[in-house]
Amino acid sequence: TDRVVHLCLTFVDLAIDLAPTYKMLKPHMDFLLYKVCFPTMCLTQEDIETFENDPHEFVHRQNSPMADFYDPRMAAITVVIDLVEHRGRDVTQPLLGFLTEILHRYSSAEDSAKNHIEKDGALLTFGSLA
Repeated sequence: TDRVVHLCLTFVDLAIDLAPTYKMLKPHMDFLLYKVCFPTMCLTQEDIETFENDPHEFVHRQNSPMADFYDPRMAAITVVIDLVEHRGRDVTQPLLGFLTEILHRYSSAEDSAKNHIEKDGALLTFGSLA
């Protein structure tokens, strides 16, 4: 469930600050960033359907103050922010390269092949780090 993913990412976020736990986490950083956090930050099919059918509800969900306590997207954003703040030497350049590649791929793709979900995730990540 979303709550379980949120709690798992919150636990990982706590491990980022401590040197002994970060040392165990570091070999798995690519997996954590690109296979867990980034896909969690991207829009889901349910988000897209809500946006198309009820845009007011979509905006309400995206800006809910309670989202910090249950939304896995918020927990993933927090993990990425803390990684860049506390472990920037290990994370920042590869992450920026990954996000830039997504945006280049999007801009050079044919209209029918553009991945809007990835682009939104990349822009959300850039915006969160700003």
